[in-house]
Amino acid sequence: MTLLSSRTYTYLLLGATGGLLGWYALAIMFQVERMTPAINAARGCVFGVILGFAIGAYEGIRVGDFGRLVRFSLQSALLGAVAGALALPLADFAYEQRTVLAVHFRFFAGVSCWLLLGALLGIGECIGKGTQFWKGLVGGLAGATLGGTFCEMGRGAPSDWATQYRVVQALMVLGAGIAAGAAFVIVHFGDAWLVVESSVKQKLKGHRYSVSTFLDTKSPKRRIGVIGSGHDVDVYVPDAKAAAHHATVSLVQGTPTLRVSPEASRRNLVTKVNGRAVTECPIGPGDRIMIGESTLVFEARKR
Repeated sequence: MTLLSSRTYTYLLLGATGGLLGWYALAIMFQVERMTPAINAARGCVFGVILGFAIGAYEGIRVGDFGRLVRFSLQSALLGAVAGALALPLADFAYEQRTVLAVHFRFFAGVSCWLLLGALLGIGECIGKGTQFWKGLVGGLAGATLGGTFCEMGRGAPSDWATQYRVVQALMVLGAGIAAGAAFVIVHFGDAWLVVESSVKQKLKGHRYSVSTFLDTKSPKRRIGVIGSGHDVDVYVPDAKAAAHHATVSLVQGTPTLRVSPEASRRNLVTKVNGRAVTECPIGPGDRIMIGESTLVFEARKR
């Protein structure tokens, strides 16, 4: 299994797990006879929080850092809460309009509501990760289309054990679809990466950090990507010999460029490109960046 498919597969498992845990939470927390819009909003919020937390956990689990786990999981959970609180009541409202809307229109209206959940969770996977938002949006929408369709197909059946089993399946497919869809588009349609060649944490070897959004020539509002050992950076280097904000990667006159931070320079910390000590240096595909005892390789698609 390649790294790219491994990442997508891991996201799929996390999304499915989030869907399963979300269903369980709803089953034990909302045992009521009549569902009101407020209760449905609360149900959607709980489900969105759990699904978002599960999907956002990937980064922290992959790099083995609790700070990044909390940061990205809570970030995704917040977006999931907002989206879920809107999506579930709207989907139920669309389904209940039996005397007003045609059957097929109700179905597609319900699926469309789940797209909101997929869109926000997909975008959440791009925040602070060096990927353009549109990639997470497209991936999240694609996954939510599949999962939302599965959810809406299960409506209207009698409330029995078999139906609950289908609900579990539907929510797991929804979670897996959103997570895997976003991961697939983000990974396979990326433009530039810093790939961990060696690290003090062996599990990080081969991990790919997207830096596409920092080097996007078409974006008028590019931000600068930060590399370092801090929990709030874009490219995480868990190295005792790396500063919290060790260096930046950005476009300088159209060329990808690495700049060492004043903090790293002041402390005389190691920063090399292809074996040569630098403070500022243009980088190209295949260049090796050594920070402390860790090495990153810059990769980019031909434009």
